[in-house]
Amino acid sequence: MAIETRDVTEQVYEQVEAMILDGTLVQGSRIPQEHLAKELGISRTILLKALYRLEHELLLESIPRRGMFVRQIGTNEIIDSLEIRIGVESVAVRLLARDITNEQLDELHSYFSPFNGSSDQFDKKTYALADRMFHLRILQMTGNPILEKMKIIGNILFLAGAELWWPAEISLQEHLDIINALAEHDSERAANAMKRHLRNSLDNMKQVYAEPGMEIQSIS
Repeated sequence: MAIETRDVTEQVYEQVEAMILDGTLVQGSRIPQEHLAKELGISRTILLKALYRLEHELLLESIPRRGMFVRQIGTNEIIDSLEIRIGVESVAVRLLARDITNEQLDELHSYFSPFNGSSDQFDKKTYALADRMFHLRILQMTGNPILEKMKIIGNILFLAGAELWWPAEISLQEHLDIINALAEHDSERAANAMKRHLRNSLDNMKQVYAEPGMEIQSIS
């Protein structure tokens, strides 16, 4: 699985990020730097550049004399991340609503079309992936480079498995409400729909983690 030359560090960053988020590298595990560099066909110097970037984005942590580890996300950090996400993504949809294209709307719909009209219980992992891509692409579609960097909030929540606790059937309709507001180019309605969706998620998270014995789970 050797890396081709494009921007090698960027490719390594993206690949290791994917390995963290898909559970190949699990929370709390040590990054096997020599093995990983060999597997990717790169030098440890290049790998370290990517790892330091992921540390800066709060997916990894460096422990002196022990190495680099995938971070374990605590309950307070999940709640803090959701509170920040409410502000960031309500701004994002407000901006996006002004000139969103039909192609972009079709893309946002496509993430949830597999779940429409289904009375069966949603597969949590599949739905969590759709949820992550929906929120990520909204940030990217704004074309605002500062908002795009806010993907780190979604990555923290995805790593912690936060999307798994909010009932997908309810979350689905909330996502569709956001898309419908964007389709109408209604900035205010889109922002309010996003705030409502994320506030409901936050309130649910607080209830879930208040239950005795409840533990954080990953999507892997």
